[in-house]
Amino acid sequence: MADSSATNPFVWLAPLIALVYLARRQIWAVLKWLHTPRHAVRPPVQAGEVSELVIYPVKACKGISVKRARIGPTGFDFDRHWVVVTEDERGRFKTQRNEPKLALVQTSLPGHAFTGNTAITPSDFLELRAPGREPLKVPLLPDPAAEKNLRSVSVWEWDGKGRDEGETAAQWLSEYLGKRCRLLGYSGKGEKWGNPTRRPTATEFAEGYEVGFADGFPFLLATRESLDDLNTRLKQQLPMNRFRPNIIVNDCKGAWQEDFWAGFQIMSPRSHKGVPFRSVKPCSRCKVTTTDQSTGVASPEREPLTTLGSFRSGETLGWTEPKDFAKEVFFGWNLVCEQGSAMLLVGDLIMVDNWRQQEGRTPAQKKTD
Repeated sequence: MADSSATNPFVWLAPLIALVYLARRQIWAVLKWLHTPRHAVRPPVQAGEVSELVIYPVKACKGISVKRARIGPTGFDFDRHWVVVTEDERGRFKTQRNEPKLALVQTSLPGHAFTGNTAITPSDFLELRAPGREPLKVPLLPDPAAEKNLRSVSVWEWDGKGRDEGETAAQWLSEYLGKRCRLLGYSGKGEKWGNPTRRPTATEFAEGYEVGFADGFPFLLATRESLDDLNTRLKQQLPMNRFRPNIIVNDCKGAWQEDFWAGFQIMSPRSHKGVPFRSVKPCSRCKVTTTDQSTGVASPEREPLTTLGSFRSGETLGWTEPKDFAKEVFFGWNLVCEQGSAMLLVGDLIMVDNWRQQEGRTPAQKKTD
């Protein structure tokens, strides 16, 4: 008698169907992975060099250019560590958008605050100076009782608690701005999420990271080459401080190359040790960029926003997701650090090891299809 398995295809087809059915989830996962757009992985390439590091102790006030900066849970130590808020029960944050005079408030910190080489002591202060005002000193080590003196603070989407820096600071700022306000310090200490003193980054772009009183992310990177390109399009050249980045890079291979840096290390050329960063969101720009940081006066022509809108809008760049990107204009990139603590120095190298795909377009080109 002939072997029925040789003439009946269902003898071997049925077990195959059963196997496919049992492994359907794994097969679907593989197919989904194969069709998911991914960043291109190449050998690390030197893409630039850190030319300046800037720390802004008080949100919206002047920054401090430093040679080295220590990274902590919320970004650089003491960066956007304080914020000026309304005195009402909500404590809404103030920025140069509504208080351009804050651009004239100078900040200073003791040098060892940036390096961690020497412990912070009760004799160390944040010092604020403003036109027509005597200097204000705020202790870097608050009284333990002050840590319990928390007030409500609201920064964009986040409502939480901040440490009230007392009546002297409140009176100094209120008299300078001509309206009642208070100075709050960031009190998050790495406890579990849900603690009202801790502020998370937007989970849509970077889940599991913490940020102080910056607009949304721990770090903002910008490049000299991109600023130079923008300035060729403006009637009056602008300095980098209009954009308030805290990591400034030069020696790039061209303008807007940072649009392609999905992941990179900032590496010491001496030790060859790198600190890993991810570039998570292009920075949409607002009216703060129109304010001259030396005078507090805004540009009547709304520059550089008007010019940026001609070639750096989300619609022009093809960045239409999320939907609100289409109408925004962009300069610089928001970053998160994937290492708990580290030190960055001016002169460190940008070593890109993960490149963002842009459908074959350069960052400033318009999609024409």
